[in-house]
Amino acid sequence: MPKKRSIGGSATKKTRGPTRSKSPQPRQKQAPGRVAIKEVIETREEWLARAASLLFPLVRQVAAWQTIPCRCFAPPAVSCSWPPGRLTSVRSLSLQREDGSWEVLLSPVLGHGQEANGLPPQADALVLAHLLHELCHCVIGSNSHQKLFPPLAASVGLHAPWSDPWLTKSMREQCRDQVLSRIGSYPHRSMSLPKPKASGNRQRKYVCSNCGRIVRAAGVLRAQHLCDDGKVAEFVLA
Repeated sequence: MPKKRSIGGSATKKTRGPTRSKSPQPRQKQAPGRVAIKEVIETREEWLARAASLLFPLVRQVAAWQTIPCRCFAPPAVSCSWPPGRLTSVRSLSLQREDGSWEVLLSPVLGHGQEANGLPPQADALVLAHLLHELCHCVIGSNSHQKLFPPLAASVGLHAPWSDPWLTKSMREQCRDQVLSRIGSYPHRSMSLPKPKASGNRQRKYVCSNCGRIVRAAGVLRAQHLCDDGKVAEFVLA
């Protein structure tokens, strides 16, 4: 006789075969020389210090290849400040302290909007060009543009004339990929050049027609002068 099935009997379980592990998805490759995450830079001094720390090893390495004795072994302090006594002609300057360390001053004229002061609009490139220029001075230990400076500056990617430096095309691309991609754009807006103060002296200048002695008077000067050689001469308006 056929066996009776119980109600609600348990059904047979189907066995599953071995499961395959999912293969990890391949990571997306980043472009060489680029950094995805930028550093947090709050002030222009932090930006300049970080840029100097990234460019300084390059200058030292090139100096070693050219057997140039290095006079600076650590990145110099960099600040945005007017060079002393030279407000209009000099945009950057290197100064050596008493302890032998170096400090670099970059003019506040350099920055975004600098085309209003007669400079090219590429602010970041021009700031890095002047910074690289001064790092070369620090490494050779001199502010001179003679002998050691030209071959070193040309090898690190600077164009002549040295008083108005500019980056080569390959160096601009390298700075964009390895410096600006990390620290971002220079956080500073260009400042206008200070206007020279007007002279407060409103007196007229008179010169002796014989010996050249100079005197000043508020009004018209009608006087004669006894020179050292015994001659008498009149003052003329200069």
